[in-house]
Amino acid sequence: MTHKRWIGFIQAIGIAVSLCIGAQAVAAWDHPANRARILISELRLKEAEPWLQGALSDPQAALEYGKLLLFSTRYEEAARILERPDVAAIAQGAQLGQLARDSAQAVAGAFVVHDIHHDVIVRMQDDHDQPLVPFISEVIDASRSSLRQGLGVELPRPMYVELVRDHFSLAKMTGLPEDAARTTGTVAIANWGRVTMVSPRAMSAGYPWMDTLAHELTHIALGMGTRDRAPLWLQEGVAKTFEKRWRRPDDYDPYPSPHDIAAAGISKNLARDFDDLGPSVALLPSPTHALVVYAQVESFLRFLLSELGEQMLVELIPRLREAGPSEGVSEVLASMTGRDLQAWQQAWRAWLTGTPRPVPSELSRERGPDALVLRDVRLGRLLLERGHGAAAARLLQTAEERWPNDLQIRYLLAKASLRHGDVDSAWNLLRQAGPPMAPHAEAFSLLGRMREERHDGVGAEYAFFRGLSLNPWSSECACEAKPPPALPTDAARSWLCEAARNAPRY
Repeated sequence: MTHKRWIGFIQAIGIAVSLCIGAQAVAAWDHPANRARILISELRLKEAEPWLQGALSDPQAALEYGKLLLFSTRYEEAARILERPDVAAIAQGAQLGQLARDSAQAVAGAFVVHDIHHDVIVRMQDDHDQPLVPFISEVIDASRSSLRQGLGVELPRPMYVELVRDHFSLAKMTGLPEDAARTTGTVAIANWGRVTMVSPRAMSAGYPWMDTLAHELTHIALGMGTRDRAPLWLQEGVAKTFEKRWRRPDDYDPYPSPHDIAAAGISKNLARDFDDLGPSVALLPSPTHALVVYAQVESFLRFLLSELGEQMLVELIPRLREAGPSEGVSEVLASMTGRDLQAWQQAWRAWLTGTPRPVPSELSRERGPDALVLRDVRLGRLLLERGHGAAAARLLQTAEERWPNDLQIRYLLAKASLRHGDVDSAWNLLRQAGPPMAPHAEAFSLLGRMREERHDGVGAEYAFFRGLSLNPWSSECACEAKPPPALPTDAARSWLCEAARNAPRY
C-alpha cells in the first residue's frame, strides 16, 4: 500500500486532545497551556501563540509552545524548547524533543519553495524536485474545495509539505519505524500539521503520488475538524473515500472494489474488528493485511454515506469535536441516527455478505506472471531500447498470450508496432486500457499522444494527466510521449519534462 497516516505515535505520546464540556470545559481554558493545546489541535497556530508568549517559564506552556513550533515546521526552535531540562523531564517533552531534533537533521540544508498564490510551502531534501511544486499546489488547491464541501473543514494556510528522498528520512521525521514503512509500502504520512512524503523520484516505477497527497490532506482536515478524536477506522475510511474526489473520476477509481476485497477478506479471515486495527495501518504485518483493512473501512464508510447521505460527515465531525470525554463515534452516531456503531457494523456486514461477490485477483490464489513472462518482458524492453523492434515484438507477443491483461506488455507491444509504422495496431492495443488491467504510467502517456493525433484533446489531456499522476519522473510521462527536444506546451509540464530528461533519479 502507498498511503497511510501513522496516528499511533501521536496516541502514544498523548497528543490527542479530548475537549470537555460544561464546567470541565470552562476549567480547561483557565490555564494558557490548555487554551493553546485546544487551538493547536485545530491548527489555529496564530491564535495559539499569544496565549503562550510570556508564559514560557512554565514547563507545560513551554511544552505546548514546542508543539506549536513543530506544527509550524520550525524544527530547530522546537528542539531548543523541548530539550530544555524542565520540559524534557516531561515524557512528552523528551519524545517530541527527539522528533524535532531528528526532523531538523533530516531537512538541514533543504530547499524551500513558497507558492504564495496557493499558500503552499514545500521543503525538499533535493532541489531537483522543484518542478513538482506546481502539481503539489494543484492537488492541495483542489483538495481544499473537495474537503470544504465534503467535510466542512478548511485546510490550514499555509499548507506544509515535506518531500524526502527515502524511507529513512520519512521515519526520522514522523517517528514511524523504518521497517514498518518498508513492510507495508508506506510512502507518506500526515502528522504535526504537515504531510511528509517520499519523492516519486525515489521509485523507478513511481507511485500514485497525487492521490496519496490528497489522502494525507484528508487526514489533516479530519484531525483539525475533530481535534484528533477520530478513531483509526474513521480516519482511514474518510481518507480512502476522499483521496480521489479532488479530481475527475475515471474507470479505475472503483476497481478493485473495496466491497469485494472486504467481503473476500472476511471470508479468508484476513479482516479485523474496527477496535482491533492497532495504532496504525502502517504497522500491520503485510501489504495484504493493509489492503483488506483499507477496503473494510472504505466499504463501511461508503455504506454509511449511502444510507445517511453525503452530508453525514459534515454533521458528524463537529459533533465528535464537541462530544464529552467519555463519548466517541458510537455515541455520536447513536444521537444522530438512533443506531450505534455496533448496530451499523452489523447492518453493513449483512449487506456486504448477503450478495455473492467475486474474489479480486489481489486476494485470489492465482499466480502472477511466471518467471518466463517476466524474463520476456524484461528482454523485450531491452530490445526495444536498442532498436530491435521485431525481436522485441516476438517475445512480448508470447508474454501477452500468457498474461493478456498486463497493460505494461500492451504498452511495449504498442511501442514495437510504432517502430514499424503500424499505428493502427498500437492504437488497438491501448485504446481499451482499463480494468482489470492495472494502471501503467507510460501506457497512459502513449495513449494520450495517440488520442492527440486523433484530435481528441480532452481524452489526450486526461491520459497525460494520469501518466503524470503515477510517474512524473518518467520522461515518457513528463514529456507527454514527445521525443526530445520537443516539450509540452504547458509551462509547468515543460519544466518537469526538461528535469525528467536531465536530472537523475536517486
